[in-house]
Amino acid sequence: MKVRGKLPSHPIWDDRFKGWAARFISRNMWRCEGYDREDKFNDLMQDAYIVFRHILASYPLVSEPSHIMALFKVAMQNEFNDKAKYKQRKQAVEISLESMISEDMKLIDSLGENNNEGYLRLILSELPPEVRTVLDAFNDEEKLALLRQSKVQSRLAKLLGLPLKRESLNDTLWRVLKLPKTIDLVGLLISALKP
Repeated sequence: MKVRGKLPSHPIWDDRFKGWAARFISRNMWRCEGYDREDKFNDLMQDAYIVFRHILASYPLVSEPSHIMALFKVAMQNEFNDKAKYKQRKQAVEISLESMISEDMKLIDSLGENNNEGYLRLILSELPPEVRTVLDAFNDEEKLALLRQSKVQSRLAKLLGLPLKRESLNDTLWRVLKLPKTIDLVGLLISALKP
């Protein structure tokens, strides 16, 4: 009968690992964020112990202290690289959030007494006068009725049997608003209201 040999025991969390972790943490503590200032060192030491335990669990056949130490060093460096990347991403998000808030505050500051109905009124007040005239026509009942009115063919055109001349939206707006035909009102509307 064969007897299975005993595996050598794993190293324990002793002064060798604690000392290396303490030196490494004291040199790289600035790269971490999200810890209390008073307990930062102790929290990072506990994280180092968790990394150590994870290495022992991940490599059950490795029992040499020097091999475990090499794995521990690489794992700690990777852990701190991850913490530094997290800190960098968090700062980038905070900076972009601050710029968005400052832009919104500039917008709020630009809203005056005349434009106290908000962002839409500010945008409408910055539109070209022709576009504002067209939008006002949609609010005016008389002009809106003229816009909805179907085109009537003249009697002469009916007698001659000519087809009904189609009118574009620009033509209808020029006729109702009595604006010069050189202005592309539909194009102005589309460009002004495009997000």
